[in-house]
Amino acid sequence: APHHADRDGLLRSLRAHDPGLSCQHLEDRASVVFWRHAMAERTGNIRAIQKVATETFAKSFQTNRLTSNTEGWRQRVTDCSVGAVELIGSVREDSLDYAVVRVKWAGKASEFNSVKSKERVGSWTRRKSLLILVRQSEATTNLQSALKSSHCPNCAAPESDVAAASCEYCGEVLNTGKHDWVIAEYHLHAEPEAQRWIERLKQNSVSSSSASNESEAQYEEGLSAIDMLANMVVVLAADGQILPDEHEALLQFAQKN
Repeated sequence: APHHADRDGLLRSLRAHDPGLSCQHLEDRASVVFWRHAMAERTGNIRAIQKVATETFAKSFQTNRLTSNTEGWRQRVTDCSVGAVELIGSVREDSLDYAVVRVKWAGKASEFNSVKSKERVGSWTRRKSLLILVRQSEATTNLQSALKSSHCPNCAAPESDVAAASCEYCGEVLNTGKHDWVIAEYHLHAEPEAQRWIERLKQNSVSSSSASNESEAQYEEGLSAIDMLANMVVVLAADGQILPDEHEALLQFAQKN
């Protein structure tokens, strides 16, 4: 269950212009974007993410994550699994809306050489990433097609090519944020760029004194009970075993929270 006390508050400034917008829809969209991102990285093909990413992001992603070095190696993450997708804040600025979504996931860091068809698999690690989604401010949620994400929002034709940036039938470009949220930035939670976004949400949330302020933002911060429990498990299991009294402590914490 969501642990934020006021889920609607995270989207208050955006919902004033788009009453149909919901946290659930946004988080579902972020989940789709995350898996398209993971597919592109795993296959080394940018086409997997083109429909849900801005052109600027796609070009940067191609250069920084999908391009091999002179010896043919590139980094990627495999065997991904997702634990949670959580909206933590939103910002309305000028003609754009931003949604900041935190994804808790895990995977194996590896290096892949497409020339030699070899892979060096690293250790399995838990990670947190921030997805910065963007949408044009005049865009609104179409409630009639909210459950038809695989259809073109312009002509309603079924999606036949997930790798195309535009509709195969009417030619409408779908990665501009005109119709739905697309990814503009992707950062690991500890990276400076992610922390700058978190600080931006905090400052905007504090400085916003009225709902009419176009720079209003809401922000959810702090560790959830699930985060704390997960950290406890990692610490207690570091020596390769969990003793009976440690197990009991975990059960008590889980029951209380």
